Amino acid sequence: GTGRTWRTCLVMADPGGPRALDDAPRVLSIQSHVVHGYVGNKSAVFPLQLLGLEVDFVNSVQFCNHTGYPEFGGQVLGGDELWSLVAGLD
Repeated sequence: GTGRTWRTCLVMADPGGPRALDDAPRVLSIQSHVVHGYVGNKSAVFPLQLLGLEVDFVNSVQFCNHTGYPEFGGQVLGGDELWSLVAGLD
């Protein structure tokens, strides 16, 4: 393992305002990414940061646009590459 504990949680805005990153709760977001449009990590990371969280993110895929369009292209992150990135966070 990575030595870190990850958990799924509901995040609420901190009424005390932003905190120093060293004190901020951490989130690992593993989602898709698109160059054109707003889905996956492209739409998730910034709002989480606004809530005062420190966000590490891994793009599981990177496509030019959403796969609902007639044409799209890009890359898919393989399992070994994913684990390499997560292990490197220690």
